[in-house]
Amino acid sequence: MSKTSSDVTCKRMLEDSGEETVPSKYSKVEFDSVSDMPIDKDKEIQRVECPSLQKFKSLYMDQHIPVILTGMMDYWPARSSRPWSIERIRQVAGVRTVPIEIGSKYTEDSWTQTLMTVNDFIDKFILQSDNVGYLAQHQLFDQIPELRDDIVIPDYCFLESDDDVDINAWFGPKGTVSPLHYDPKHNLLAQVMGAKYIRLYSDSVSDMIYPHDDMLLCNTSKVDVENPDTTQFPKFKHAPYTECVLGSGEMLYIPPKYWHFVKSLSVSFSVSFWFH
Repeated sequence: MSKTSSDVTCKRMLEDSGEETVPSKYSKVEFDSVSDMPIDKDKEIQRVECPSLQKFKSLYMDQHIPVILTGMMDYWPARSSRPWSIERIRQVAGVRTVPIEIGSKYTEDSWTQTLMTVNDFIDKFILQSDNVGYLAQHQLFDQIPELRDDIVIPDYCFLESDDDVDINAWFGPKGTVSPLHYDPKHNLLAQVMGAKYIRLYSDSVSDMIYPHDDMLLCNTSKVDVENPDTTQFPKFKHAPYTECVLGSGEMLYIPPKYWHFVKSLSVSFSVSFWFH
């Protein structure tokens, strides 16, 4: 995958698309309030606006420190000339068949997967609140190039390698959860629509996180972050962490093997960029 035009310069390329703006009948669904989400200011992840490549590498990548990047997505078509909405996703991807995770989290026995069209997914899980379904970790942009044209690979992804970047879509209703886990690669998580609560634990405290013994889940904690069993997992309550509410237009850098718990606070569409 080749480099795209630099977003590190943070230039606003907000050109008029010539299309009328039509009020969305789904606007109430998309923009649920998250202002009442309590965040401990002493634990809040730092926000930095448009750091240079050198600063990002020396202060965050090399130091293995998470950071929220602001102003990086302003000129993405998904955030400007072709803003993503439920209607836009229906228009571009509605008839395509995608894998959907059924259940609140993949660590539960009742969790399963099925195939359905994006339109059916929106009708059954985005516009209805009875069940939880999640289009998670799917390479939707390989499947639908028109959506791929709405996003830009951050230049930070090429600081250490010119290898291809793994790009995944995460689309779901309020309440979807990714249990506490880690990924082996650098991760830039870009929040295009909605907001997510995210809690991070350093890999230096992995012994306090209680990973699963099963090799298939060895990168996932046994602990339910929202309802931890402190009798079974006594060290967990002492594990230091940082946290944030990642809002629309913000991008979170998660270092390799950093434990993270993610919960959608509203209808949410995120894009993850994994790189070596």
